[in-house]
Amino acid sequence: ATMLEATANANNSNATNLTVHEYKEKMDRIAGPNVSSFLKPDELEEMHRRAVQECLEHFEDIATFGPERGIETARENTLRSISEDFELYQKLNESRNPLAGLEIYLIPMTIAAVSIVLRWVADSTCSGWSSTCRAGSEFLSHVYAVVFFFMIIVASTKAKQIKDLLKRLMTAFEALAGDSKDKRD
Repeated sequence: ATMLEATANANNSNATNLTVHEYKEKMDRIAGPNVSSFLKPDELEEMHRRAVQECLEHFEDIATFGPERGIETARENTLRSISEDFELYQKLNESRNPLAGLEIYLIPMTIAAVSIVLRWVADSTCSGWSSTCRAGSEFLSHVYAVVFFFMIIVASTKAKQIKDLLKRLMTAFEALAGDSKDKRD
């Protein structure tokens, strides 16, 4: 390798490192580990797209020396690194989603609520001598009892996560309440 090739490789490597560092700085402010707010995935995607565009313009300003193939390889390496970093930012952002994991609680609670309503309907519409109605009513009471105990077991094994869930629910409620207030103003 000639001195010229070594200089070109160093310049391209420097362009890659500076560009990836610039991208990380931009994204850290938007969705990094010290950020606590959740962004909608399409908002995060748009901010990522803008950051990539700005950073690649910076890359093009730096990577101007050497053969085109070397510059293109450095550009591909930069994009690959940025893509890997973006996956991390997406996961960090998703972990802040106030509605993530609600299905663990909503599905059993919905089943219990439906069971309570159906039992009430069965108890209020069937006569006392019908063994089918009585069996259906008992079955529905067992369903919501099982769900109740399931929720107690989940709550006891995931006390900290439930505390965090309640915080996320409050954040989601405040965000929804804030959105409706903003629309009225």
